[in-house]
Amino acid sequence: MKYDSRVNIAFGAVIELWEKSMTEALENDELKAATPDIEVLKERAKYASLNNIIIDKEESTVYITDERTKINLGSVAKGYAVELICNELKEDGFDSVVLSAGGNVKTIGHPNGETKRKWTVGVENPYSASEMKEGDSEIYDILYTMDKAIVTSGDYQRYFYGLDNVKYNHIIDTRTLSSARNFTAVTVITKDSGIADFLSTLLFTLTYEEGAEVIKDFPDTEALWINFDNTEFYTDGLKHYSKSLGATN
Repeated sequence: MKYDSRVNIAFGAVIELWEKSMTEALENDELKAATPDIEVLKERAKYASLNNIIIDKEESTVYITDERTKINLGSVAKGYAVELICNELKEDGFDSVVLSAGGNVKTIGHPNGETKRKWTVGVENPYSASEMKEGDSEIYDILYTMDKAIVTSGDYQRYFYGLDNVKYNHIIDTRTLSSARNFTAVTVITKDSGIADFLSTLLFTLTYEEGAEVIKDFPDTEALWINFDNTEFYTDGLKHYSKSLGATN
């Protein structure tokens, strides 16, 4: 795939070290831990090649040719699972469904069969209580959707502070081998939950300019980028879904 190098499931050995630091931080009252050694990260990244992963669809097997290569599906697994569940529900005759799996939401049909209404999905405010201004809501925006997946990637739920007092989140940029820091949150709206999960992770690691180019490759897909200073970027089509941009239910 065109963007495999940026959302690389073979980066498990690198992500493993960051997850170890995060676990140590969560056990620390100050939410602090030492970050992984960059030289060790570079060494592990040498073996993060998709060519080391052989998938046999007919036998439903996965073979890893190098024992130093490890798989991590955190960027796609949840969205893919949500899509499979929703497909099964539709096959079983369900025509009014909203499924939420922690940052991954998929809607089917209309709420309660009310054909003139859409599902109302809240985008969580990524700023902590201490960062919010007076009057700010815990909901950043409301999206009105049907038959769509809404997936958000952000730095506000899974994170820790290094001994350098820098905030590190769980989404690793394959170029820097450290946390992606372009935005505090990115939300993607598209039909397939697996693709939405993949794209939200990908866009989180890219600049807005890079991400805007990526979106052009995915028809009927919209995105919202929230910056650290409470400003935002968004695709033009988001206005058809976003309450703050004028959409109504």
